[in-house]
Amino acid sequence: MKCLFGHDWKAGCQCVRCGATRDKAHAWQPVSGRCEEQCAVCGKTKAGHRWKHFRCEVCGTKMPKPVLHSFGTEVKGKYSYEYYAASSAEEAKLYLSHREVTQPMYYIQVETPEGIWGLDKEGLYLVELLPFQTNLSLAQCEGKLRAHSEGYTLGMQSAVVGQADNFVCEITCGSCGFQWKDGVRFRKKTVVKCPACKKYNCVDTSEVMDFTEFEGGHTLLQVKSEI
Repeated sequence: MKCLFGHDWKAGCQCVRCGATRDKAHAWQPVSGRCEEQCAVCGKTKAGHRWKHFRCEVCGTKMPKPVLHSFGTEVKGKYSYEYYAASSAEEAKLYLSHREVTQPMYYIQVETPEGIWGLDKEGLYLVELLPFQTNLSLAQCEGKLRAHSEGYTLGMQSAVVGQADNFVCEITCGSCGFQWKDGVRFRKKTVVKCPACKKYNCVDTSEVMDFTEFEGGHTLLQVKSEI
């Protein structure tokens, strides 16, 4: 009778007067050590993978490979290409994370509204930065560049010598903490857009990296400190 004329849903999924529940407005919280989330109000649980770079941190499950529109293949002399289109850079990167290139001079490229993303034998790359990425006035927060200490890719070396305008690295959003891979300029500031909260991050690579040449032309990326 307390709720004869309607429930009071101030608690979200549970009526504060009679205790009735509804399957909406839950207060989801992650369950430690399990791929589940539980409502802090009513106790309902649901599957809840914790994605990081398209893989669940808890169980290791990978996000399903998206189906992209194919524009076919092309051979330009000794170079071979596969061409696709995706709705976003994140969809392109998810698709490319499911692919593998083992032969040299073979490229898989995915065109998106956020640039052309590709994969070759050396790994993930961004063909060219977008115009907004050099407009530092757009920055709303400071992004963090994740530390690396392994031999890096040809894309990094190309950026060092000026053959490419960017190299791909892992970034942490200065606003929401989301982590993703994006292209940044070598020893300059670059604006990148967080895929989660859409905030523009300024990432500074001017003082965090040194490069040491070793035998065979390999380049080691040495990080002084994380930003």
